[in-house]
Amino acid sequence: MATRRHAPAEKNTRTSSRPRAKKVTKRNPNKPEDRMSEHADIVAVQYPRGVMALVWLDLSTGAIATTHAGLRHTLRCELRNWAGQVVTPHDGQAFLSAVYDHFFLNGYRVHWLSVSGLNSIRHTYRV
Repeated sequence: MATRRHAPAEKNTRTSSRPRAKKVTKRNPNKPEDRMSEHADIVAVQYPRGVMALVWLDLSTGAIATTHAGLRHTLRCELRNWAGQVVTPHDGQAFLSAVYDHFFLNGYRVHWLSVSGLNSIRHTYRV
């Protein structure tokens, strides 16, 4: 059986010696997913491979958000707090406390932070 050979790749035919400019995307600080209130309570979860995920309650809107896309599924489910009661993201501060309890009880390193003066976080995923 004969093997089929591909044609050799074409060489770059650009005549200019200038490098191409990289496309720069600007973030819009007025978009809701790019901004947050100046005051927030944040739960920082450290995963075993060194990745740090932040989960916070935006005190001005009452919304729960995270920096970790894969964590959204877990956060959209009902979690149980320390007392074993079911808590949903709509419960605000109680849910954030349940997030802390959930990861602490599963053996993750967890930290609670209260932050003032925070304007934006690069990648956010609303729960």
